[in-house]
Order: sequence, then structure tokens, then C-alpha cells
Amino acid sequence: MIGSNMKRVIALIAASAAAVSLAACGSNSSQDSKTIEFWDPYPQKNDSSTWAKYVTNCAPEGYNVKRIGYAQSDLLNNLTTAVKAGNAPQIALIDNPKMPTAVDAGLVTDIEAAGVDVSGFDKNIEGPGIIDGVQYGVSYGTNALGLYYNPDVLNKAGVDPESITDWDSLNSAIEKSSKRRI
Repeated sequence: MIGSNMKRVIALIAASAAAVSLAACGSNSSQDSKTIEFWDPYPQKNDSSTWAKYVTNCAPEGYNVKRIGYAQSDLLNNLTTAVKAGNAPQIALIDNPKMPTAVDAGLVTDIEAAGVDVSGFDKNIEGPGIIDGVQYGVSYGTNALGLYYNPDVLNKAGVDPESITDWDSLNSAIEKSSKRRI
């Protein structure tokens, strides 16, 4: 079952990307139909995958989603070609590191100009879609980093784990610990 938060995020992505795509590209390939074309960088996810089900189940009422997966390295090139040809999809999921390139190429427009309200989202969800102070998209998820440590190693190095609160203190702790090899 799809959680309501995941549905909200994917629905927002769909609405945002559709508005962005249509506003930026002027594509009308599926604009008048009840099919929303969605490109993503996950060709390995087949129609029975959890991802494909999330995407297709989040279509607005009365619409269906035609999902097409492209290799990560090909998606932006194919999108650029489609935009130039006037047959871009309504939605394209662009990987965070490729957003500045998509913005520079004029493939997307900002969220505000597209009329999409993204207020209330966590800054870590909004952050990857902000280029030069302008928001162009919203991340559909976040990556979490975890730090595991061996308390015995830190104790022998004279490092209090509670003192590690930022990158500088982490680097300092690593330096102290590496000098005190067990």
C-alpha cells in the first residue's frame, strides 16, 4: 500500500513537473489527452516494480501515466532532443546533479512561474531543486547518512562522541583516532 506522504510527494512531483514541462517546452503531444507521459532514470524498474506502481497509482483522477525509463546517462539527452522536437513528456524526473544542466538548457521553468505551491516542505526536500536561489523542482526523497563508531576506539583516542557535532569535529575525531591505532 502506498503511504499518504509518498502519494503526496509523487503527486506534487507530477503536478510540478507537468506544469514545468508544459510551461517550459510548449509540448502538446499528450496535453489534450488523459495520458501523462512520465520519463524517469530507472529503466531497470519494470511495470511490476514498487516504483512503477507508485508512479502510476499517483495519477490524478481520470488520467493515466505512461511511464518510460531511460538510462540515467541518456535521460537528459533524450529530454533535450524531445524539447527541441516539441514532443517532450509532461513529466521528467531529473537526477539532482543534472538539474543545473537542465536549467541552463532551458528544459525546466521555476516552480513559482508554473503556479505550483510547495510551501511547507522540509528544506532538505526542496534544496536539490533550488538552482541559483530559484526553485525548479522538489526532490521525491532524501538520502540519509548514518555514522557508526566504535566507542572503544574513541575512548582510547580521548574523543567524546557527544563532541562530534559538525564536519570539523568529525575530521578532528578521525585524526585523533587514526593516531591511536589499536
